[in-house]
This record gives sequence, structure tokens and C-alpha cells, in this order.
Amino acid sequence: MAGPYRKGLGVRKRNITEVDISDDENNENFFLQSTATPKRRFVQAHAEIIPEFRPEDQNSNVKGWLHKIDQLGDIYDWDHKDRQFIMQVRLRGSAREWYDDLEDYDMNWEEWKQALETAFPRSFEYVDCLENMLARNKMENETMTKYFHDKISLLKKCKIYGEAAISCIIRGLPVEIRANAKAYKCETPQQLYCGYLSSLENYKAVETQVTKRTTWRREGTNTTATKLPSKICYGCRRPGHEIRDCWTRRRCEICQRMGHTSSNCWHASSSSAQETKVASPHSENTERRGTRLLQDGRVLATSGHSSPNMKHTA
Repeated sequence: MAGPYRKGLGVRKRNITEVDISDDENNENFFLQSTATPKRRFVQAHAEIIPEFRPEDQNSNVKGWLHKIDQLGDIYDWDHKDRQFIMQVRLRGSAREWYDDLEDYDMNWEEWKQALETAFPRSFEYVDCLENMLARNKMENETMTKYFHDKISLLKKCKIYGEAAISCIIRGLPVEIRANAKAYKCETPQQLYCGYLSSLENYKAVETQVTKRTTWRREGTNTTATKLPSKICYGCRRPGHEIRDCWTRRRCEICQRMGHTSSNCWHASSSSAQETKVASPHSENTERRGTRLLQDGRVLATSGHSSPNMKHTA
């Protein structure tokens, strides 16, 4: 067939250039859509990177807390709705009670920040921050890492940096390691921690054990005193005393013998009886029992005054 119907009746032939241009545009749009980064889906677990806000805590600061939400929100591409959700999830204590008592929740992010700053204002006195920083010392059962970071946080609030911060950190260390810390040459607190303090992570002061000198323990009581071995006398070879307290080393003043004293000497009664017979001119019936004179069962006066019966017999 000849004429206009030779290559198709009533069909307009497409231009090759138009087909190529439209295909290229479609391909470019396809690749642009596939390479575009989709918005990250926010889940509740993302709120864990924001610390809880509890106004009762001494170190709580609502302005710093809200600034941290904004800073991390810019990093992770959170919109204002996401930031509001995180703020509401991390409220604790009286801040949570304040949130539950609200009647109007239809506020934007800027209005929420202003409401929190108005409800929980916190003014820090520099003197109070300085006292807290100076009073912060390393505790006995505390790791060196925890002490260092807590001290650094207090130093930042006081705006103390450099060598002054190093001096404050060393001041809070135990006395026995301060000299070594001062001898370590460093310019920043981080250098002090990495070069010296990190090696003393679980440092504990060496306690000097004082042994109590005791040889007895009361029944029913738990005492930490070390029970020393019983003493042994080198004179009598018996335990419980020393040779200076040994009864075998005692000398009697009456008989001049060892092992007893004059109060326990059996010669004391016989010698006193002999002295009585020589000193008193009484009859044979006169006896001496202890320190009183007796005659026929009667007590005689010893002060030089004699009884009538004694005069009569004399």
C-alpha cells in the first residue's frame, strides 16, 4: 500500500528526541527518590539518652536539661513534637506531679520550655558551688573514675579549668597519694587522669592494724581484738602471769622464806605467843589469841589498866 498508510493508518510517528528526553527524566527522578534519606522514625527508646529531670536533686537545672534536649535533637534530627514527647517522658518527682496536674497540654515546644522554667526556677550561688566542690573528696569504696568525673562536673559549674582544676582534684585525693599526683607533670585534668589516676582505679588506703593487748574475752560478745597467747612465768613455769608477779618470788619478812608473805606465815602465831609470855607477868592461864589477852576465858585489858580481879590475884 502506498501513500500515508504505508507505515500505519492514522498513527503519528513519535519523535526520537522526545522519547529519549522523557526517559532520562524518569530515570533521574527514580535515582533521586531511591538515594534520599528517609526521616528517622522516633521511638520511645531514643528518650533514654536524655537524663531524667528531678527537681529534688541538688544538681538539677531545668535550663541545662532543656538545652541538652535541643542539642541532641539537632544532632538526631528530632522535630518539636519529638522533643515534647521526650520532655514529657523524662519528668520525675515533683515535675511529674506538676505535669499531671496541668489542664492544658496544647502547647508548642517553646511554650513548654517557658512553662518549665517558670515552674522550676533554680538559682545557683557561686559560693555554694565552690563549697560543694571543695567538700567533694574521694570516698573509701569509690572508684577513681567516679570521683574524677564528679569532681570535673563540679569544677565546670564553678568555671575552674586548667592548673586550678588539677589542684582541686589533687586536694580531694587521699593524703598518701597527693605527693605523687603533684609530681606528675600535666597541663589538663584529663592528662592527670589518663597518665596517673586511671592506674589507681580501685585504690584503697592501707589500714594499720592495731593489736589490742588483752588476754580475755567476755562471753556473748564479738570482739575484733586479737587474743594473745597466755603468758608463762619463767619462775614457776605456770601460765597466766609473769615472773615479776609470781608468788614463788615473794619473801616473808618473818621467816625470810620464799613463796609467801608475812600475812600468811605460819610462824607468825608462834612468835607472837613467845613475845606475850616474855612481856606479860601474868599466870600460866593467860593466853594470847590474836591481839587480845585471855585468862580463864575472860578478856584482859591491854592498855595498861588492869581489872580488879587481876589486882586481887596479884
